[in-house]
Amino acid sequence: MLHNDKVKRNNPSLEVKRKNSFTELWQAIQVRDGCPDVGVIDVGAGNGLCPYLKYFPGFSHLYYFECDYRQVEQLSHQLKQADVATKTIIQSALAQQSGSASLCVTKSSQNTSLLKPSSRFAERYRIRGLEPVELLDVSVRALDEFKFDHISIVIKVDAQGADLDILRGASNLLAEKVDVVIVETCFTHIYENQPLFSDIVEYLSKFGLIFYGYLSNNHYSTKLVNQYKVPTRERLVWTDSIFIKDPIENRVEDVSKDKIIQLIVSLIALEYFDLAFEIALKYTPEFYGLITHFVESQFSVNSESLRAEILSTAHSISSDNAAWIACNLQSRFSSYGVPSYLPKR
Repeated sequence: MLHNDKVKRNNPSLEVKRKNSFTELWQAIQVRDGCPDVGVIDVGAGNGLCPYLKYFPGFSHLYYFECDYRQVEQLSHQLKQADVATKTIIQSALAQQSGSASLCVTKSSQNTSLLKPSSRFAERYRIRGLEPVELLDVSVRALDEFKFDHISIVIKVDAQGADLDILRGASNLLAEKVDVVIVETCFTHIYENQPLFSDIVEYLSKFGLIFYGYLSNNHYSTKLVNQYKVPTRERLVWTDSIFIKDPIENRVEDVSKDKIIQLIVSLIALEYFDLAFEIALKYTPEFYGLITHFVESQFSVNSESLRAEILSTAHSISSDNAAWIACNLQSRFSSYGVPSYLPKR
């Protein structure tokens, strides 16, 4: 299935329209059902509003946790520019339990971590941003110590190797309130002694959170091959993985309607449309028509825009970059399932 990915993600006016539409959808649901807002916890929020959470401000209260002092002020400015009204910014490092820890501040603020960067990985792939700059003594707290008055919560964690430790400090939240987790998972050690993908899958499965796929794939190589000329496979190093507390897979029958509705709208915001429809049909059929109409009206592929994008891309192809563009087009759509057949219309 070919998605109009560039138009959908990079068109500011379209993004604003969809964000406003999510607000209208949520208001319609609240009028009919009085459903409370979803809580969204963004751990490692220094880069501003996560692209995967771009539609959530329309129906959520967002809690931003950031421990790097260099990024908190920048984060506040970015969120103001993005018109994120219902937000709380918390400058705090998180861990499995309260106490103190050493924060390894790196050359690139995006790589700052409670773990020490792997010099072996940094040297092999020439990642200068992993170079340690200073060690800071910081206080750490567990997520379970904070109070979140929501019945459904989405957690996004991007903590540079400390992700599992943070999730272990949220065991009560994971058991009682969290329906979706977006977490950075690694397949090799970027940081010393960091847990890997399989460790996070095993832990989250205890709470009925099922691995559903990748929202992004990030590959590394030593760049000895000129990819403008020779397409080459690279090592998959880390991904943003999504885990969903799927009530159908978990065989849950007794669940509140409000929690189901919040899960459905969260899934739509993350573009898991088919799963959202399936859950709505089983648990809240009275909302099925409203939800399917919203998705089809807001996310259907615009054939003319898609055609214009393809033509624009074609004009930019030269003998020097053809292989590179082909690889990037494939990568752009790799997080979406490609059907083995297309249904007849």
